[in-house]
Amino acid sequence: MTVMLLITLVSGLAWSTYWGPHVTSIANAISPNVWTDAPPSGAGTRGDLDRLGNQTNWNTHDQHLPASGGVAAGEDAPAPIGLDSIAAIAEEEGMLPGWTAFLASNSEGAGGEIVHGSVTVSNSWPRKTGEARDLYLDQFTGETLGGQDVYGYGTVSRGLDTLVSTHMGTQLGIASRILMTALCIFAIWSVVTALMMFRKRRAPGSTGLPARRTQARPTRSVGLFALALGLAFPQWAVSALAVLGLDRAVGSLRSRRAAA
Repeated sequence: MTVMLLITLVSGLAWSTYWGPHVTSIANAISPNVWTDAPPSGAGTRGDLDRLGNQTNWNTHDQHLPASGGVAAGEDAPAPIGLDSIAAIAEEEGMLPGWTAFLASNSEGAGGEIVHGSVTVSNSWPRKTGEARDLYLDQFTGETLGGQDVYGYGTVSRGLDTLVSTHMGTQLGIASRILMTALCIFAIWSVVTALMMFRKRRAPGSTGLPARRTQARPTRSVGLFALALGLAFPQWAVSALAVLGLDRAVGSLRSRRAAA
C-alpha cells in the first residue's frame, strides 16, 4: 500500500499547481518532445484548449497550433468546413470514440495580415498513454496539416504520462480503476481504524496524548529531511508546522499546570 501511495503521489506531480511547470521543464530538458512541423498560426497553443471541461495532456500545452493555408493576402477566405465534415474526417482518420473538436481561431500576423488557424481534433484525455492523438485540419479544405501522437513525446514525458494514466485509472482499463478504488478505500480505512484504536486505548479521563520526552529534539538528519520534504511539498510543510505549533502549545500548557 505504501508503494502504491508513493506512485500515486509522484504521478500526481505532473499536473499539480506547484510542481507541474517544474516537472514539465525537467522532462523537456532531459528528453524534449518532438512536435509536428506544420507552420504555427500564432493563434495559441495546445494549452489554450484546456477549458470548458475538455482536458488536455499535461505536457503538450506548449505545442503551437498550426495554420491553415490557401488564402492569399487580400482575398476573402472561403467558408470553414462544418462539424459534419470534421466528424467524417475524424472517423476516416481512426480517432477514438469520445474525441473532441476544437474549431479554428485566427490571429493577426506581423504585417497585419490574417493568419488562419486550424481545426484540432483530439482523443479525449485522460486515457491510456498509447492512445493519445491530435489531428490538425485545414479549416477550409479539411486537409490534414499534421498529427501528434504519443511517439512524439520525450522518453521522460512518456514514462510520466504512463504513471499519470495509471493515477487517473485509465492505463490498465478496469484493473486500474479497481486498483485505485481499493487504494482510496484502504487509505480511508486506515484513518478510521486509527481513530478507533485511539479511542479504545485512551485511558478514561485523559486526552490520550503520549507523554512528552524531556527536552526532546529532532536529530539533524530528521531536520534536514523535513526541510527537503517541505521544499518539495509546501502543503505538507504548512501541515507539519501546524502540528509542531500545536505540540508546543500543549507542552507549554502541561508545564504550566505541573508548575502550579
